[in-house]
Amino acid sequence: MRRYFFFIGLFLLTISAHASSQEVQDDDRDQWNALIEQVRPAVVKLDVANSIGLDNDFPFSGAATGVIVDKEEGLIVTNRHVVSKSPLNKLSIHFFNSKSVNGKVFYIDPWHDFAFVKFDPRKVDFELTQATLGSIEDISPNEQLMLLGYISGAENSYKYGHVNKLFANLGSGDHSRYSHHIHLTLSRDGGASGSALWNIDGKMVGLHSAGRATESYEVRIDYIQDALEQLQERNTPKRGDIFVQLDTIGLATATGTWGYPEDWAEQGIKENKGIHYALQIKRLIEGTDAANNIQVGDFVLAIKGHDTKDFINIGYSLYTFDKVVDQSVGGYVTLKMYRQGKGKKLEDNIFDVKIKVVDAHQYLPKRFIRFAGAIFHDLTPSILFFYGGAFNDGVFLNSAEEGTTFDALGGRLYKGSKQTEERAMVIKKINNQKIKSLQNFIDLVKEFSNGESFSVVYNDSQDYNPTDQTKALLLSTAVQSPLSIYYWNEDSHMWELDNN
Repeated sequence: MRRYFFFIGLFLLTISAHASSQEVQDDDRDQWNALIEQVRPAVVKLDVANSIGLDNDFPFSGAATGVIVDKEEGLIVTNRHVVSKSPLNKLSIHFFNSKSVNGKVFYIDPWHDFAFVKFDPRKVDFELTQATLGSIEDISPNEQLMLLGYISGAENSYKYGHVNKLFANLGSGDHSRYSHHIHLTLSRDGGASGSALWNIDGKMVGLHSAGRATESYEVRIDYIQDALEQLQERNTPKRGDIFVQLDTIGLATATGTWGYPEDWAEQGIKENKGIHYALQIKRLIEGTDAANNIQVGDFVLAIKGHDTKDFINIGYSLYTFDKVVDQSVGGYVTLKMYRQGKGKKLEDNIFDVKIKVVDAHQYLPKRFIRFAGAIFHDLTPSILFFYGGAFNDGVFLNSAEEGTTFDALGGRLYKGSKQTEERAMVIKKINNQKIKSLQNFIDLVKEFSNGESFSVVYNDSQDYNPTDQTKALLLSTAVQSPLSIYYWNEDSHMWELDNN
């Protein structure tokens, strides 16, 4: 993954291979051991590799964990940050008995940290096992849970921890703007990407996403359950987008600093089982319907969907907020907002606003090009939330090979302490012609000849003070790639070369 999100786990699972006797109560040890034997066949190792990182990803190669959630359809859930939206050179699935099959990415959530991988069950000559998915209702504070996955891509591994918080607002790094996670006190070493979290009743209640040395964060299983049910009905899971990033603010801070209404605070505590948070707008994308109607710092008190009459008081519930937005794709949601200082009276600070809801899937990269040794694609919400900017204000320069035309722009990114070929640049003009989309960029550069000189206006998002800059470049396509266009085939679930 990109940049400074150091807590996202490496793909290689490095949690302890054996749980110490002190971690499991004597009364439960036999039950946990029986559960491990029961669910272990549903846990698989994934070997993954790609050479291009799209939508804020780095190229990677490594091993991770997945969990079979539908054995009839051959569906496995893992993290989005494991398989990413990038073209994969390798995706192989290794079962508990050392047998393996090839797989492909079937569904990527637009911004929660999960994805589904698919394999052909007919190519498996043994009986498959699938996980039983639970819900947030199957977890209690301080309850002991088990994380199960693969150590360094080799063997099953398990580790026990206790629920510290039923709710933590955690993004998956460079893609997610917010997400309901479960926070565990779980001593761990490195990452555990794609590992399943189980309760003692044998239900999968979370998907490991991120962590620090003694902490672990798991995607709320309800997000995954909802998406799986829709896939099983042969539908694309609904994911709406209004282009906001939400923060969760403690109610004491919200009321004391921002003057958050006391009656709404009390109602939020009641609605959300005593959890004391409020939802605040953290970031917006320039030029969107949301940015034109609300401000950073506003609080969301309640939400009403396109086809519903009544507001839902949401308190801290990101999941409830998402459900209403998802059900309103193609329409709008009405938000009841609170803004400090909007009026003289408290009631003047509370107002309603309608915001359009778009299909979030349309903003996943659907095309990219390789040109003069560099990779380009349209700007995405992930990029705009991470770096700022607006849609239709250029194309993203994702990477440029050393010594090629666009390498002259500099701006290389680092992965750890190592410099890479990855960039974080927006190309805004070519020969003083404004670039509004990837297609616009293609139409301009396809007329260029090898050895031709041209000017570029660009913005290096990694600069401490990013501003538009200009530079003259000399086109070289003789050795490094001429224009090649790739598109995502929705039927084959593969990236393919556009030969038209």
